[in-house]
Amino acid sequence: MTGEGFTLSREWTARWIWHPHAPVKNAWVLLRREFVMDDVENARLFISADTRYRAWVNGALLGDGPPQSQPYHQYYDEREIAPYLQKGPNCLAVLVHHQGVQDAARGGFLAEVVDGSGTVCCVTDSGWRCMIGPWTQNSCFSPMNRIGPFQEHVDLRKMPSGWQQAGFADAGWSSAIEIHSRGNSCPPSVVPWCRMIPRDIRFLDEQTVYAKALQSVEECLDLAARRAPNDASLSLSQAGRPVAWCTITDGENLLGEEGETRLACSDHHRDRVTDGRYDPCLTLDFGRVITGYVELDVEAPAGAMIEIGYAERLVDGRFNNALECPFADRVVFSDGSNCFRPFVWRAFRYVRLRLKQCEVPLRVRAVRAIALRYPYAMRGAFKGMARLEGIFEMSRNTIELCSIE
Repeated sequence: MTGEGFTLSREWTARWIWHPHAPVKNAWVLLRREFVMDDVENARLFISADTRYRAWVNGALLGDGPPQSQPYHQYYDEREIAPYLQKGPNCLAVLVHHQGVQDAARGGFLAEVVDGSGTVCCVTDSGWRCMIGPWTQNSCFSPMNRIGPFQEHVDLRKMPSGWQQAGFADAGWSSAIEIHSRGNSCPPSVVPWCRMIPRDIRFLDEQTVYAKALQSVEECLDLAARRAPNDASLSLSQAGRPVAWCTITDGENLLGEEGETRLACSDHHRDRVTDGRYDPCLTLDFGRVITGYVELDVEAPAGAMIEIGYAERLVDGRFNNALECPFADRVVFSDGSNCFRPFVWRAFRYVRLRLKQCEVPLRVRAVRAIALRYPYAMRGAFKGMARLEGIFEMSRNTIELCSIE
């Protein structure tokens, strides 16, 4: 059933909610709600956010969404969640990032869980608990990128442990506020999301891939980017030298899932004679441009920092993304095991990692890319004509790279 060319939205019991004190731009909000289900078979989740969400059910990662939207043409996702549920207490936990750079947009989150019989089991309302996450609000902003214009800078030491699980103590969190518009709180009558559209493209396929080669292994002098301290691309684009003082052991293990790599910054500066601390810097080559996330799995001391830079090409044989597209992320680790996946996908062939603030060994168990691909059906090919086969493969890869949003 359609209206004016668009599929009609479902009828919502849920309400748009948000944190009462979230910033207007580059807001990162954790939201959670526990609920009880007796019938988990065929349970569905209807979910949307402005600008983007990442959802977990009972600690299991469900996925990201919705497709990139305009506030007056807001998409929502329908997801099967029965495999993640259990009879009794359950927890729906969501991280929402609101960019705040689109005209008329505002932060908001909407979700509704329905069981197989159509009974509503959980809705967003003022009973949800929320907190502002430990991300830097004034991180580097790049207006040329409409998908992810902000660098992601997060301190995992301040992330509440176990917040995605049922039984977590959230009494100290804020109560969510329901968003009203002209006295109405029923979607889709709430401005600016006055047209709610069910997702009309398929969810993306994910594939784990590893780098094909270590393009460079070097160390860089730890210098402060005093004029732009929140732009991680500057230190990631710094020229390095052959490794002399810092620790880089078994770097080739970054090319697969076996073994681990040990990294540590130098401590020679403590003799008060040398000119400073040197950081290990490694550039990974994934062999071709891909679109996706870089995921780090590390065992770290508290306070160790890794900066991640992304580039589709090298500049005169060196990694430099400070000039054209300053796409970079920065993560400060908590003590012990950490697994970090940035919130926004990037396009890259080369990834540079720089360890900072860590003079005792940090163990990197894996650096993998979660490559995203729209699930096209492979129906055509050229056989026996090498040149046309190459052109067709190049064209197919290009279309896939440009079909993420």
